[in-house]
Amino acid sequence: MKLKMKLNVSSSEFYNFLLENLKRELNVKKIEKGMKFKKELSSKFSQKVESSVELINIEENKEYSLVYKTSLGENIVKYLLNYIDDENLEVEYIEEYYTDSFWNKYNNMMVEFLMSYFLKKKKKRVLKQIEEYIKNNRKL
Repeated sequence: MKLKMKLNVSSSEFYNFLLENLKRELNVKKIEKGMKFKKELSSKFSQKVESSVELINIEENKEYSLVYKTSLGENIVKYLLNYIDDENLEVEYIEEYYTDSFWNKYNNMMVEFLMSYFLKKKKKRVLKQIEEYIKNNRKL
C-alpha cells in the first residue's frame, strides 16, 4: 500500500513525534538504526500475532522505516518525509509485504485489493490525528 498526504506540520515535528512515540513505547532514551524489539500486533482481521521488529532506517526529518517479521512473512513500513516548507510536509507512507508462501502472498494481494480503500482511509485518519496532536502540543 502506498499513500501520499500533505500535513500542516514540519518534517522535524513529524519525525520527532515518530521517534518520541517509539522511545515511550520501548521505554528507552535513545533510538538507533538496527534496534530490535518484540511486539504483539493485530492483523487486518484482529488476530494477535507476535512479531520481531527492527528499525531498518532512520534519517533525520526524511525517513523512518521498520520491518515487522512474523511466521507469515515480513512487513516493511516506511514513512518518507518530503519537505515542502517550514510548516508543511508531504508524508509518503509505504507498506510492503514479503513472504515465501504462495498462499500468503495471494491472500495479502486479495485483502489489499478488496480493502485498499478502507485501509488507506484509516491510515489517512491516523496521519490527520498525528497532525492534530502535534499542532495541539506545540510549545508556544
